[in-house]
Amino acid sequence: MAAPALALTVVTALAACGDVSAPGAGPSRTTKASPTATATAVRATPPAPPTAGQKVDSTALFTRVNAAMAKAKYVRVVMDAPAGDEDMRLDQLIVSPTRNDLRMDMGRGDEMRVIDGVIFMKSPEISKKWIRIDASSKNPFAQIGFASLQGAAGQGPGAQLELMRHTQSTSEGPELVGGVRTTRYAAKVPFSLVLEQQLSAVKLLGGANDPEMKRELATVRKKTAGKHVGYRFWLDQQDRLVKVTVDFGSVADVLKAVGDESAEDKDMPDSMTISYTRWGVPFSIIQPPASQVESADKAFARMPGPDSETGSGSYDPDAVPTCEATCP
Repeated sequence: MAAPALALTVVTALAACGDVSAPGAGPSRTTKASPTATATAVRATPPAPPTAGQKVDSTALFTRVNAAMAKAKYVRVVMDAPAGDEDMRLDQLIVSPTRNDLRMDMGRGDEMRVIDGVIFMKSPEISKKWIRIDASSKNPFAQIGFASLQGAAGQGPGAQLELMRHTQSTSEGPELVGGVRTTRYAAKVPFSLVLEQQLSAVKLLGGANDPEMKRELATVRKKTAGKHVGYRFWLDQQDRLVKVTVDFGSVADVLKAVGDESAEDKDMPDSMTISYTRWGVPFSIIQPPASQVESADKAFARMPGPDSETGSGSYDPDAVPTCEATCP
């Protein structure tokens, strides 16, 4: 993975997925919200929103935001897709402060559910059954996919804001978004923080001890020193996320610094938007019956390839879908 691709993967992973957390594996169940998810919920009325131009205490703000979203538990997340593609939609349930389950319709009959860190994927092109991907999967494609996908599921919407705790946010005043009264904020996050937060995922994609990866990381750190990624986020009157945008102008600046030609792409949008709706509207995420499930190792072993033991051909990290392409 060349340095430009590494930089792009990190930025996109942050925007789409949030931080990567340790996997978990739990018993079969229908997802239900746990009382622990609301243990830190805000009890008092949120303070009045800041006026336009006012600097805010990011730590205090995001503590309230995470508590408010944990109290709501349920949310629908929609991420803008490139022109011509369908927007990505998923329903996410904040079960506890360390666990977030989700369900996602990926189109063309494909579906994904994540329950307690275990991924259930429905893909008619691969198998007639649901494919279970977990920490015990031995197929290298499944291992990389598991690390990327469950990392995304392991984080609630608040993960989008975690890095902003370490920078200053500025209120840009009130704004009506889809009929919802919100306050808009802006923040510039040092790319060095973005890189370090996503480093665990990047290592998984390129090899933790790979000398080439270490050289590329050193190059990216040096060339992107002093660069920032611009964000805007909108909070409703209950301190819940309504929308987050990533400024692709600042992303292009980072890519240009590492020599990525896509920085000059005239078709690159000005920003990417992630919307949050249906806060607190309940739904269930049901684990498929055992009779309708098979392991990833068994499913992928049927795929044609020169490597008969692992299926899908010999392992090539550059051929494995990254978080850029697979995360909700």
